[in-house]
Amino acid sequence: MRQHLLWALGLAIILACQPTDPTSPLGTDTTDTHITRPIPPPGCGDAICDATNEDTTNCPGDCGSWCGDGVCNENEAHTLCPQDCTATTTPPTGCGDGACGDDEDTTNCVADCGTWCGDGVCNGPETTALCPPDCDNPTPQPACGDGICKGSESTADCPQDCGDPGTPQPHCGDGICNGNETSATCPGDCGAPKPQTSCGDGTCNGNENTVNCPQDCSQDFPAPTTVVNPNVHGFVDSMGNNNGAITINGWTCYQGQDAPIELHVYLGGDVSSGSFFKAILANANNEQAVNDACQAGGSHRYQMAMNAAEVSAHAGKSIYAYGVSMQGSALLSGSGNFTVPGGTTTTDPNLPFDLNAVHWLHVNVSNWPVTANLSSVTFQGGSICLNYDKANSWPSVSIPHSSGTKNVDVVANPWVFIQHGGQWYGATWEWLAVGTKCRNKKAVAGDHIKQPPFGPMNWKPTSGETLYFMVAGLSRFSNIKNVSERSNIVKVIWP
Repeated sequence: MRQHLLWALGLAIILACQPTDPTSPLGTDTTDTHITRPIPPPGCGDAICDATNEDTTNCPGDCGSWCGDGVCNENEAHTLCPQDCTATTTPPTGCGDGACGDDEDTTNCVADCGTWCGDGVCNGPETTALCPPDCDNPTPQPACGDGICKGSESTADCPQDCGDPGTPQPHCGDGICNGNETSATCPGDCGAPKPQTSCGDGTCNGNENTVNCPQDCSQDFPAPTTVVNPNVHGFVDSMGNNNGAITINGWTCYQGQDAPIELHVYLGGDVSSGSFFKAILANANNEQAVNDACQAGGSHRYQMAMNAAEVSAHAGKSIYAYGVSMQGSALLSGSGNFTVPGGTTTTDPNLPFDLNAVHWLHVNVSNWPVTANLSSVTFQGGSICLNYDKANSWPSVSIPHSSGTKNVDVVANPWVFIQHGGQWYGATWEWLAVGTKCRNKKAVAGDHIKQPPFGPMNWKPTSGETLYFMVAGLSRFSNIKNVSERSNIVKVIWP
């Protein structure tokens, strides 16, 4: 009897001492993989990235995402964007099929399941302050004996790290530039201060640029090209409208450089197909989040004005913006998502909405010509099939598979039009490979749209709901494209 009691007591102690999983969103229960996405902040979805409460993780519809933002998005893989995507996680079988399966989650199949605060992985812009559930790992405190004299340690209480108390302490005049000494506070040890840069010294440096110091920085910025400089970053994040005039708003910078670079805008297409509009210096004041993204100080926002006459002359044209530095250029995220107001109406008498009034969650294709025929949308078992005639004729683009082990040749993106809160939205939800017309029906959902309001609310179509479908050339991201063409739009009653 006594042996049984001792055995039971030992078992209870072992079970009580089992470690919990600190990365589990529920604290101790690691079996629940259904993690709630963050609710978007007020104002998310107004096409303006409000730095006070929005960022790429809780409102990508306004703030977008890019290679280098620390978040492994579905068009990225370790081979394409190693700074965002690690190669340590082996995706489960079926990762990349367009549906977030029972054995998939945000940690092992970002392509199907996305990523957000609360997924147990500290990534993207998450910190202990912004996302404690993922990043709450206390900073190691200084410890006497670790070989580093820091914190409250001194020669008196930690000589093994800080030296013997009898050893002379660093001081100005000991011939060594150390401690808090600088050339300004101790030139005898650290040398004379370097001369400050000044406009007129013949060198374009510091925060000098072609606007505030043309005598030193008279060199013109080069025209943008299709060759991308990976150090040029930025966004087209909103468009203002005031009595017929508009402003194109956003930010751009050269990473690690305080000095501003230029913004070049093209209308009706990118640098290879559009027409140049104008260029300005991106040197308006910005929030700290922009400096963090630029890894620099300085000012990098822009607000390009287009007066009423210019709006009238370019009505209906899509807007493409480039960040241009002396070292190269790059097409900014959000290019192609905004259109100059006005132009010929795109209203189809058979549609309950005007394409010019649709809120586009991916690339705005309202002005793309209809060259493809979408004859029908059918359902076959668990698949939805968009029967269009360009599956084998539009040029393909090779993108990495989510597994990172191969590439897939894609030609188009399927679109769905959804009415929500009195507003019509247009969004892509999958990729169509060469010759492919059918995808998993479950992919028509918020977790594949991945943009608010449908991503965070985990939207799914309901039986009897009226939706509209279309196929367009590659249009999920502005930097992955083949043709600027689309199909007609077909009405579907969801089964």
